[in-house]
Amino acid sequence: MNNKTKSILYGTLASSILLGVYFTVLTLVSGWSFTQ
Repeated sequence: MNNKTKSILYGTLASSILLGVYFTVLTLVSGWSFTQ
């Protein structure tokens, strides 16, 4: 696996983790009614 592929993979992974954390925080702050 070359550097470009690796960086794309890590970028995608990081974005997914950040989105997951973001939605988790939103859910905890606002409750389920806001997210659905």
